[in-house]
Amino acid sequence: MATFTIVGYEGCGYLNHAELEAERLTKMHPEVKAEVTSMARDEYLAWLKKTFAKTKIEHKTSPAIWKGSPEEGVFIGGASDFDQFVTSEYKDMQPAAAEGGCCIIS
Repeated sequence: MATFTIVGYEGCGYLNHAELEAERLTKMHPEVKAEVTSMARDEYLAWLKKTFAKTKIEHKTSPAIWKGSPEEGVFIGGASDFDQFVTSEYKDMQPAAAEGGCCIIS
């Protein structure tokens, strides 16, 4: 069973898109689980910095997505990376329509 962890900030269009993609995936593949966490933008920025402090991964957008947990899982990337991952790993999944705006954090 695969579990995906999706973390982002409230009001982010890309977080909403990733959440919808995860819902679509879990409906088509009940063995797949998704855990979505949203928080205030400032809180997310601090969480992101802390989470990636010990890695060489540079990720500055919302959301951040893992297969598994942030502590032990494999980092996938952001919403578009998740779309690509889903369509490559689950051949019956068609790409989701793009929506939302740029959610880059500086």
